[in-house]
Amino acid sequence: MLVIVITALSLAALSSCNSANKESAAPKDTASDQTNNGSSSQEEPAKTLAMGKKGSNKKMKEVAVTKLTTTGNLTSPEATALLQVGAPGESPEVDKQPGAGKEFIMVTFTYKAKEKMVGIHPADLKLEDSDGTEYDEVSTSGHGGIFNQDPPDINAEASVTAVYEVPTGKDGLFLTYEPYGEKVLKFKIR
Repeated sequence: MLVIVITALSLAALSSCNSANKESAAPKDTASDQTNNGSSSQEEPAKTLAMGKKGSNKKMKEVAVTKLTTTGNLTSPEATALLQVGAPGESPEVDKQPGAGKEFIMVTFTYKAKEKMVGIHPADLKLEDSDGTEYDEVSTSGHGGIFNQDPPDINAEASVTAVYEVPTGKDGLFLTYEPYGEKVLKFKIR
C-alpha cells in the first residue's frame, strides 16, 4: 500500500511540473523575435545609401555622410579643419601618422537631432569592407571628432567626423550607423 501511495504522489508531482512548464513556456512570436541589439530579426537588411543621401531614425531627423577625406597625418590642414572647431579648452590633435601601407580616412556626417543632447556616438558606428573586415575608429581630441563632439540643439544641423585607419586606396568600404534599438543606416564610403 505504501508503494502505491508513493508512486501516485510521484506521478502527481511530475504531472504538475509538466503542466507548469507548459504554461510558462509561452509560444514564440516570430514576428517580434528580438536580436541582442534590439532590432527585429524579421527586418529587411539595411538599404545602402550613397554619400550625400539622407536617412533617418527615431532620434535623428536626418543623417548623411557628406564628406570623405584621406590624410597621412591627423595634424594636416585638412584634418585640423574637420576635427578642430575652436571651442574653449579644445585639445589639439596629436601628430599621428598611419602605419606602413595605410591611410586615415575621415568620414564626416551631417545630421539634425529630434531630441536634445543626441549625437552620433562611436559605439553606433562600424566600418567594414566587402570581405567583412572591420576597422577600428581612431581616437581624436577635437570637438569636431566623434569622441568629443558637442551635442547640437534640437533640429539644428551639426556635423561630426569619425577617423579610421585603413589600407591605402582600400575600396568596398561601408559604414554602418546603428544606435541601440534603432533603424540601421548603411553608407557606401568608397
